[in-house]
Amino acid sequence: MRTLVILRAGAALCFIGHGAFGFITKAAWLPYFGVIGVPEPWAWRIMPWIGAVDVLAGMAVLFAPRRLPLLYMVVWGTWTALLRPLAGEPVFEALERAGNFGVPLAFLVLTGWPRPRGWHSLVVPLTEATS
Repeated sequence: MRTLVILRAGAALCFIGHGAFGFITKAAWLPYFGVIGVPEPWAWRIMPWIGAVDVLAGMAVLFAPRRLPLLYMVVWGTWTALLRPLAGEPVFEALERAGNFGVPLAFLVLTGWPRPRGWHSLVVPLTEATS
């Protein structure tokens, strides 16, 4: 149970922190937008929106953990880590960010894969669900 609390806090704080960088429009992120062809003026406009989604996902996991925000964190965290080598940075930059997607992935795995409609239900650890 403590493990899930730690993973929950870690995933939430990671995305809330990264979302804050989106709000302040971090210039170092511009090359990552360029990888998919987003022009610089649009990148500056999009960053706060991405930041808002990240903060909302982090807050959702922190206050009412559900699998859908965790899935978003895994997919988005993986994609943004892979953007680093795609933008010309060393592959180790992606590996360094494994915690950004690994923590929500571990949380998701430890709570079990949901039934089709279970993505929106509150997360219940497998140990509690089976007892």
